Amino acid sequence: MLYEQWHRLVSRQWGAWRRVVAFERRLEAHLDALVIGGESALALCREKARQGDAGECYAASRVLVRHGLHGDVCELVGDVDESDLSRLQAISDALCVDLGKSDEEDCLERLLKSGPVNASRARVASRLAGYRRCEGWAGELCGLLGSESLDEETKAIILKEFVPLKPPRHLLNADCFGQGGEGAYRFPVSLIRARSGQEVDEAMLSGVPMCCGLCGDKQALDLLKTMPVDQDVLFAMGLLGDVTAIPLLIRALEHEDHAEAASLSLYLVTGAPLYETVFVPEAVDEDLLFDDEKEKLARGEVLWPPGKEPGETVTRLSRQATDWRSWVQEHGERFDSSRRYRNGRLFSPECLIENLGSESVPARVREAAYEELAIRYAVDFSFDLRMPVEAQLNALEKYEAWNQAVTDRFEPGEWYAGGNIMEPCHAR
Repeated sequence: MLYEQWHRLVSRQWGAWRRVVAFERRLEAHLDALVIGGESALALCREKARQGDAGECYAASRVLVRHGLHGDVCELVGDVDESDLSRLQAISDALCVDLGKSDEEDCLERLLKSGPVNASRARVASRLAGYRRCEGWAGELCGLLGSESLDEETKAIILKEFVPLKPPRHLLNADCFGQGGEGAYRFPVSLIRARSGQEVDEAMLSGVPMCCGLCGDKQALDLLKTMPVDQDVLFAMGLLGDVTAIPLLIRALEHEDHAEAASLSLYLVTGAPLYETVFVPEAVDEDLLFDDEKEKLARGEVLWPPGKEPGETVTRLSRQATDWRSWVQEHGERFDSSRRYRNGRLFSPECLIENLGSESVPARVREAAYEELAIRYAVDFSFDLRMPVEAQLNALEKYEAWNQAVTDRFEPGEWYAGGNIMEPCHAR
């Protein structure tokens, strides 16, 4: 039960993520009790690792790893059906957190070289290698991409986990990465190349808005304008930090489906503290309605009397175009259209580190800030949104110390890639 609650907490888009540390300590106390519980507890954990639900599998796997029995957990992985994503996620979480550094090689050997590699083994192994930065396994993971026994979804997952690794140049040029990246491959392939300092041209950026936001230069906004407007396109505009996108983002507020992404991007660029308090009605689940309520719904009638409608009152970034137009009219002169901005200030590593540690932005902004630090400024400390909170705070301290050491190296507001100012082209 505690694992499932933790999983929901770390998977949500909004929330005070630092407070999860208290929950993690509570979970840790239960795990410690199982570890010192002797043979009876260990026998129970062996049973639950194979037959329990995701939460039981997670707890049991962590206990087994702490007893030095990571081999038992690796053997378990091959028996988990590839469609049982919750159990595979649970085992991955357990190995990533508790596996000893000295056991990484043996664990990956067991997962990838002790017999035929099925989708379950490939997914857990790639997750572990990416989380722990096991760069020596880049070639083995790359080889899996050519396997006929693995489905395309699994290969896309392998590529995603491959992103934080630093593969040798000969692997970057290998056919397994594709020349331009296709379908689900294109986004991770673009990130792999960008992180490694290779060219990510317009052909590769085309149709992948997030890549434009993370890798593109000032001209990338023109490319985004050619794409059908959706939440990813609007979010990418916010990441670019180009103030010439502000009028377009304000217009997008007038469309309900785009308002959330547009308001977030406006905030990322301007840092304007524009908020509104609104009542958000709960989505109607027709399966939970009585027959007479379903009939009312079909006739377009109101299901609840005034003031009794289920939902919650929330404070969120303003989605009112008039609010943003007024703010821009009053403060717009302080922005230079030739520079890029984040949080209302000239774009810099400090702004990204601020986003990385913020509790007032959604998880996707924190995740993007981590990628931007690696792509734009060539700094990459081990970081993951599913890391324990204390590990995330340790990573933040490393980024802050790095930033103090390079304060004068980067010009605020300039467009960077790989730690160098970008030339005037769509991407580097």
